[in-house]
Amino acid sequence: MNTLYLAKKLLVFSVFMCLSAIMLAQIPQQLNYQGALRDAKGFPIGNRAISLRLSIQETGPNGLVYYSEVRQATTNAVGLYSLAIGSPGATQINGNFSQINWANGTKSLKVEIDTDGGANFSLAGTSPLLSVPYALYAKYAENGGAGAQGPKGADGSMILSGAGNPAINIGKTGDYYFNTISRELFGPRNADGTWPAGTVLLQGPSGKNCWDTNGNGIDDPAEDVNGDGKFNTADCQALSPVLTERSVWVGDTNNKPQEVVLNGDISITNTGTVTLNDGAVTLPKLAGGAANQIYTTNALGQASLSPIASFGGWSPLGNAGMADATNFLGTTDDVPLNLRINNVKAGRVASLALRGETSLGFQAGFNSGPTAFFNTFIGFNAGFTAGAGAQRNTLIGGFAGRLLGTSSSFNTALGFGALNNITLGDNNIGLGSQSGSNLTTGNGNILIGFGADLTASGTSQNVILLGSNSKAAPGITNATAIGSGALVTTSNSIVLGAINPAQPTFVGIGTTAPTQKLHLVDGHVRSEQSAEPKPTLLIANGFAGVAVQPGSTDIKGVLIPRGTTLDAITWSTVQLVLAFNSTNPPVVIITPANQDAADSDYWVEQTGDGFILHLKGKTKPISTPTYNYIILE
Repeated sequence: MNTLYLAKKLLVFSVFMCLSAIMLAQIPQQLNYQGALRDAKGFPIGNRAISLRLSIQETGPNGLVYYSEVRQATTNAVGLYSLAIGSPGATQINGNFSQINWANGTKSLKVEIDTDGGANFSLAGTSPLLSVPYALYAKYAENGGAGAQGPKGADGSMILSGAGNPAINIGKTGDYYFNTISRELFGPRNADGTWPAGTVLLQGPSGKNCWDTNGNGIDDPAEDVNGDGKFNTADCQALSPVLTERSVWVGDTNNKPQEVVLNGDISITNTGTVTLNDGAVTLPKLAGGAANQIYTTNALGQASLSPIASFGGWSPLGNAGMADATNFLGTTDDVPLNLRINNVKAGRVASLALRGETSLGFQAGFNSGPTAFFNTFIGFNAGFTAGAGAQRNTLIGGFAGRLLGTSSSFNTALGFGALNNITLGDNNIGLGSQSGSNLTTGNGNILIGFGADLTASGTSQNVILLGSNSKAAPGITNATAIGSGALVTTSNSIVLGAINPAQPTFVGIGTTAPTQKLHLVDGHVRSEQSAEPKPTLLIANGFAGVAVQPGSTDIKGVLIPRGTTLDAITWSTVQLVLAFNSTNPPVVIITPANQDAADSDYWVEQTGDGFILHLKGKTKPISTPTYNYIILE
């Protein structure tokens, strides 16, 4: 008998050869062989078509092969199979079985097997033929005639037997011993004279010996299961295990089956029905439950199906009849509500006691720590590095304020990539996609519009940019650029509109269609000036008088001093008195209106209620200089 793992690993290999033809007149040239097929746990594999390659060869790892054959076999219900080596029906025969010289050297039987019935053979084992098949030997001697007797060889291994276990003084090293009562095989005998533990060659129900099924230690008629008058493997094959209800076979440490009674939630009947006991989550319960139900347990731990809605839960297919006070996603204690994607931070909502943080988006506020308070991060990677000390920042949009560092507060970013590279700064505002993306440090900057930004990576202070792609040079302070494409490059400056000679920017006041770079409708800057200005000639120095010719309003006109000589007029002064609040003096602009005025030196002095015009001729006499004026209040 050989026992084989399905994984092609040999468990036990034994061979039984029944030479029942010794007493017959015609000696058959055959060896009976029986084996058993078992799986990796030692359980029989029944009703399996297999292929075997059987070889008789010299003993040794590379022994000469005298004969080999391939033949098919089918295991019975308990995994046993039988065949006769040398009998008809074999395929791929090599050698002549009848010509094997059994007297020459020791022989071994090599068994190879394919458990799928093909030709992919794996070694099941090689076992020495411990006793010469005498009938075959006699037949060979009969055919070959008498020969000279050679020298006596060394003692071979013996198979001894007896009604009990072997005594220590029985046998020699390498011998085997068979207990005819327990059907256990011992051996080979150790060199120190001890025998190893025996192995039962074939197990019956509950681990009993197949030839002693009732365990009384003797053969009796009750053990002749098939009624053939013999106690052999056929009786084992006829046995069918009888299990107690709610029991299973479990292999012990010796790969012997033991009956185990099942307890707890699961039961298995003799008919093979698997049942889960009361209180367990059973397949019938699952199949019989209504939609949107879950298992819950009572005080005894027994499970039952209940509707999700009855526990204030949510169905993934939608819900109806929800109530704010009872149906919600969140916590019932003062701990943050956290969201994760692929086990990575993707959202956090915390109360005032827990930093007051609100974040939503993959890795939004990823490094936010215990000392970061009242921050709002919404969008992929928004506020990713905002760490210790970052407080009261509002960063909304993918990558918005992504590199905002520690101790940066009161920053607002709205739009994809807005303020995404700022590492340190307070009170900055970036509104619009990519607004302030070049700003690395700085305070008080307001950058509004798509791409409103510094022209290069750097810092700035109190810079205001209004308009798509409005820009400021890095490193400046207190600067403003207003308009699409407007650019300011110096500190303390205000720029209106983009610098484009081909398409200049017109600024209009009081008009919807300015035609000049600064278009003032009717010159009005301050409308509450109502009294006409009054001129006074303070120092004549060649002038006889002075007159004013107002324009359409009282804030612009012509100032006309009149001379009495053709000599060059020296310094003279003309005062223009206005009606205005002396605490808020106006701005007066004087420009030449004729050639005499252009040929004069002049300048304006502010007074409490107006201004004084100082003038004189430069290189030639002037008599009627005329000046335009405009008053900006």
